[in-house]
Amino acid sequence: MNRGDPMAASRQSAAESFSWFGFLVWGLVAPLLSACLPPCPPGEPVEIPEFILGTSQGGSESVPLAAELGVGWMRTQVTWRSVEPVVTNRGLSVEDVDNNPGLVAEYIQGCDWSVPDTLIGGILQAGLKPLVIVGHGYAGTLPEFQGARLTPDRIGRENYLGQIYLFARAVVERYNGDGELDAPGGQVVRFWQLENELNQAFLTAVWGWREPSFLDAFGSAWQDWSFLTRLLEALSAAVRVEDASAWTTVNFHTDVPAEINRGFSLPSWENAIRQWVSHVDIIGLDAYPNYYVPQPVRGERLTERVASASEMGCGKPVVVVETGYPTGPAERGYTEQGQAEYIREAYDASVAGGARGFFLFGVKTGESHSVEITPEDLANIEYLGDLYEQGAFAELLAFALANAEYLEAHFADVLQTVEPYWGLVRSDGGRKAGWDVFQSIAGGL
Repeated sequence: MNRGDPMAASRQSAAESFSWFGFLVWGLVAPLLSACLPPCPPGEPVEIPEFILGTSQGGSESVPLAAELGVGWMRTQVTWRSVEPVVTNRGLSVEDVDNNPGLVAEYIQGCDWSVPDTLIGGILQAGLKPLVIVGHGYAGTLPEFQGARLTPDRIGRENYLGQIYLFARAVVERYNGDGELDAPGGQVVRFWQLENELNQAFLTAVWGWREPSFLDAFGSAWQDWSFLTRLLEALSAAVRVEDASAWTTVNFHTDVPAEINRGFSLPSWENAIRQWVSHVDIIGLDAYPNYYVPQPVRGERLTERVASASEMGCGKPVVVVETGYPTGPAERGYTEQGQAEYIREAYDASVAGGARGFFLFGVKTGESHSVEITPEDLANIEYLGDLYEQGAFAELLAFALANAEYLEAHFADVLQTVEPYWGLVRSDGGRKAGWDVFQSIAGGL
């Protein structure tokens, strides 16, 4: 693949002008924002009485495996789509919901809760505690609206905030155990994750996991920091209104260099924590330092990240909500032994940094991929990986603008070939070396 290949002129012009305008503006204001971070909020941080160890991926099929590992927690989610597959235009704002508390009861009674009831009930019956995601905004988790995927821009940003606030309040009310409108069987959730890697909503849209995706994500709600802040405020308020005793967290994505964020008019993950610290009880972080390169194993990086998260989070407890190391594809150099090494290293590094919890992503995954990985792809992974590590925004942007079709049609899928390989269990049921490592960690607690 020729790194100089031109892309369509119209797409290049739109993306280039927007990106460079954002780069210019942020270059002027970022130093001021960094120097004027909000002060720490008053009040004492919540205390986590014992170390939280859990798995961070999978549905009902992963529950017995998590229990076998010996962990105490399992992260799952209640997706908007699972209880309300199709949304009508209610024209709601957050204030409308607050002014009409009967809407929550009507919503609960009008939705199908069988999927989350079964999942959360199974987790609790297995002796595990659930950390539940509410308000997840990836494309696959959102309902349909007028024949297409619901997005903040398609339904209207204010309407999106109002409707997802109603959904979140209904979810928390159903699982708060207060005796009103509760799920059958005494299902109670006390730990909620708000959205998913919200500080990098824009880049996950560019990555293809939110809609609009790729170049269409530029200028969308997912790039609007003010909107993302209001979304977090709404989800945080939903939990506090329905269950003031529950814990809340955001899993801050920590792998993107500050220079890359700055180029897209976004704060670094450290600054994002300080800006949003008042909306959560626990600082969550996600870390995948080996997503692009198999060696060297980089688990030790979590020590500094946890320590930085604690500092920017005003001393609130820090929990590693997602981390992992894939065992494939083999052609990219990933191995089961590398995974085992990473698990031990990342866990020890997190504890050394002061983490109060650690969730490993991946119990059992697909263990296969369909995308052909060429020698040119491998060369580009190495080339772009080096630029990414350096935070070389201008060089990365130039590559992206010159090769947009290749990136969207093929290379993004190549990079994501690690996604089916996070699991500790092979497709045939056999345990990988990482299983024994993680099980021994659980046994030690």
